[in-house]
Amino acid sequence: MTHEERMRLAEDYAQQLYDALQEILPRSPNESDFRCQVDSLLKSFCHAAGIDAPAQTEYTLACGRADAVFNRLIIEYKRPGVLGDSLEHSGTQSAIRQLKKYLTDLAKKERHELARLAGVVFDGCYLVFVRYRDGNFAVEHPVPATPESLERWLTWLASTASGIALTPENLTRDFGIEQLRT
Repeated sequence: MTHEERMRLAEDYAQQLYDALQEILPRSPNESDFRCQVDSLLKSFCHAAGIDAPAQTEYTLACGRADAVFNRLIIEYKRPGVLGDSLEHSGTQSAIRQLKKYLTDLAKKERHELARLAGVVFDGCYLVFVRYRDGNFAVEHPVPATPESLERWLTWLASTASGIALTPENLTRDFGIEQLRT
């Protein structure tokens, strides 16, 4: 599958996920029910995109159990409405702390560089994207779950299947002018 085809697929599935959220959220599901419905769509996306990264749910780590691990992407689900629109929100802070621990533990357990992992906290209303860069966790401001932010999430999921994090540093290293293949 070409990059362009994968991007179109991410756009299509982002809209499907957004539409599904419009049906799911009014029912006020608990975290488990919410997670099952979203994981089903994510698995379908992975299959359609040819991503051989089956989700490992309830993945046991030293500090607890990550809700879902897709290759190098950890998804920490929260019951809809738990996250807020700022990093100062107590529910958001707690979820981010938990995700950081999971990322650190996964890096140790799977012997990955922490910078090659990423994480997303998701409650159906907001997404928080987390990566490790330059020796620190880079935590982005919570963004509303829109088709655009969901597409970004699916793009992150697809990028973890490549085995190399899509960072400016890695792209420069692999495709910079000094590389023979470039």
